[in-house]
Amino acid sequence: MATAPPADALEAATCFRCGDPGRLEFTARPFGVRRCPDCDIVFISPRLDLDGRGALYDDAGYFEGSVYSGAGDDDEGGLATFWQRRWASGRLDTLARYRGQPVDTADGRLLEVGCAYGLFAARALARGWDVAAMDVSAAGVAATSARLGIDVHHGLLDDAPFAPSSFDVVAAWDVLEHVPDPGVFLARVHDLLVPGGTVALSLPNVASLPARSLRTRWWTLRPDEHIWHFSPETLAATLADAGFTRIALTTSPLTAGNLGRLDSMLAMATRPA
Repeated sequence: MATAPPADALEAATCFRCGDPGRLEFTARPFGVRRCPDCDIVFISPRLDLDGRGALYDDAGYFEGSVYSGAGDDDEGGLATFWQRRWASGRLDTLARYRGQPVDTADGRLLEVGCAYGLFAARALARGWDVAAMDVSAAGVAATSARLGIDVHHGLLDDAPFAPSSFDVVAAWDVLEHVPDPGVFLARVHDLLVPGGTVALSLPNVASLPARSLRTRWWTLRPDEHIWHFSPETLAATLADAGFTRIALTTSPLTAGNLGRLDSMLAMATRPA
C-alpha cells in the first residue's frame, strides 16, 4: 500500500481452520505474518478489514502494475498479456488431462471466480466451455463483459446467483489467498460443482524458496490483500476438509500453467460422485 491504513481499518484474525491466533513470524508493518501452531496455515493479523480490502479491488487501477497490466485495454497486449494467455492455455491443458478429456476440446459448464480482464475465460470459451465469470473488481467485470459479451457477476462467491450443482469446473486463479475464509469459499465451490466436478486453483506457495528466503521482501507477500498463505501440505489438507478428493498439486515452474512462477502452485481436486 502507498500509505499506512488508519488503525480503525485493521482487524485481528485467527486461523480459519483452528481458530488459533497464531505465532508471530515477522512483521510487515502495520501487518503481522502469523503461523498457526496446530495446522501450519500462515495468515495476516492484524489485517485490513473487509471494507479496506474491498476498496483496493474497487480501485480502477487495481490491476495496473501487476501481471494484468494493460490487459484490460489491449486485446493483443504486451508481455503481461502474453504470460496470462500462456498460463491460461497451460491451465486448460492441465485441466483437460486431469479430467481425462482431449486437450483441444471441452464439454461442460465452467465458472471462473476472479476473472480479472477475462483472458482465461476467453481461452475457455474458445475451447468450447460454456463459461460464467465473476470478480470483485468492477473494472475487471466491465472489461470481461465487454470483451466476451457474457453476463459477469460483480461480488463475492457467497452472493453469486448460482444454483447448487451448476458447474462441471470452478476455476479460481490466484484467488484463495484473498477470500475472507478459504474453508467457507471451498465449501461453496463444492456445493456449486456437479458430482465428479473439478475445482482448479493457482495460488502463492509460502513454502517456496523465494517466500522462505525473502520474507518481507517476497514480492508475493502483499499483506494488504493476500491474507492467507498456503504450502502444498496445508492446501491439500484444506481441500480435503471441504470434501474434495483426487487432489493433484504441482509447484514446478516448468509446468505450462505455472511457467516461470517460482513461488506458485497449481491444484486440481474432485467433488466425489
